[in-house]
Amino acid sequence: MSLGNGVGEAYHEWTADWNNLQIILAAWKVTLDKLDKWNFPTVRLALYEATPDFAKYDAIISYIVSRGYKVILDFHNGPNMLTGTLGSDVWINYWKSMATYYKDNPNVVAFELLNEPFMSSSWDGVTVTNYNQIYPAYKRCTDAVRAIDPTRTVIWGDPFQCNLLPGFGGGSDVLSQYLPYAGNMYFSFHQYPPLNPTEANPYLGVNMLFGAMNYVKGLGFRVWLGEFGCLPWFTYDENFQFTLQCINRAIAAGIDFSLWGYSNNDEYFAYPTFYDDVLAASNYVEPPPPSGKTYVFDHWVINGQTVTQNPMQLAMTTDVNVLAVYIEKVVTHTLIVQAIDTLGSPIIGVPVTID
Repeated sequence: MSLGNGVGEAYHEWTADWNNLQIILAAWKVTLDKLDKWNFPTVRLALYEATPDFAKYDAIISYIVSRGYKVILDFHNGPNMLTGTLGSDVWINYWKSMATYYKDNPNVVAFELLNEPFMSSSWDGVTVTNYNQIYPAYKRCTDAVRAIDPTRTVIWGDPFQCNLLPGFGGGSDVLSQYLPYAGNMYFSFHQYPPLNPTEANPYLGVNMLFGAMNYVKGLGFRVWLGEFGCLPWFTYDENFQFTLQCINRAIAAGIDFSLWGYSNNDEYFAYPTFYDDVLAASNYVEPPPPSGKTYVFDHWVINGQTVTQNPMQLAMTTDVNVLAVYIEKVVTHTLIVQAIDTLGSPIIGVPVTID
């Protein structure tokens, strides 16, 4: 299954209260309203909690799916996450619980087993104490997931950043032994400017990044540019050129990509319209909607007021303007309603057109 192009966001959309679903979903609405114009198929959902909160995740995933997207679940190894557990039974049991809960769920495209394993702070210090032990740990976790959900696509972390690629900081080939997993597994590559601190212009290092990805593709694996973008301590132009070249090179190579922090709700990113500006200047072409795509209901507007829940019944003693808003565009619906005339007699079957 293709991961498709998309964006990566914290599941709570950078809101201060990670448990306030109303605020979180409102923030997602703002992001997806902005994102819809690019017609991306996926959202990488970064999870930060050691114990999965399935009820909360379901509400967020359901809303994202209702907007026409599928999700990639990312063990992001951040605050409150299982830091220091790569390779441990605790980490593997986390994914076993996720695999059990999301088994055969078509709206969950993939499990990203651990974000950026090249950071030694993510290692358990027992089974993983160096770079060479990272992928045996991924293999054990994948085997545990596949024992529950045999067809689940999984994503393994960046071998380039882990210094495991010949010619790119590593010695002999250590990846080919995992080719039996290549059918529904991706290697994710992450990069921000500069690619090499010795380079004056950060975007010049894009050649090295794509050289590494092409090497892994040549071994027979799928690759994904799973996270890249801007950093606030570089100039707008440096960030722009780096990100633009990454997008254009990915398109030319047929590699799916995911922009991190598209919403820019995180103060870490400095330019509110940065990714829209880059995409507009890039070779990215919005794909046409798939054949048979349906419009997705978003909300009601009644007498000019937004109503997020179905009103069910309306007291129509006077004219009431009712608008059904869909996320693709405003469409015309014809509904059959029951009304009461001024004499109290029911008028049934009156066609009402809602624009």
